[in-house]
Amino acid sequence: RLLLAMMEYLKNPMFIRDVENLAISLGTSQLYAEARSLLREYLPMAVRVLGRDHELTFGMTELSQTQYLKMVLPLVKAYSNP
Repeated sequence: RLLLAMMEYLKNPMFIRDVENLAISLGTSQLYAEARSLLREYLPMAVRVLGRDHELTFGMTELSQTQYLKMVLPLVKAYSNP
């Protein structure tokens, strides 16, 4: 049962949001390669579960670009820590 529950959670949009949030945390810690790798690993799942046009899928696609991570995440960090 636990395995089935875990497999269902992997298909849940909340899991995909959690992956995106973890990638953002990695990026704000300047672990860009790890963030990009995580996003690229789970992006196909996001496309399968949510579709290519969903905001989370789009966000993960954008975040998976290293230059985007380096440019935007310092702004996110500054905004979240007033």
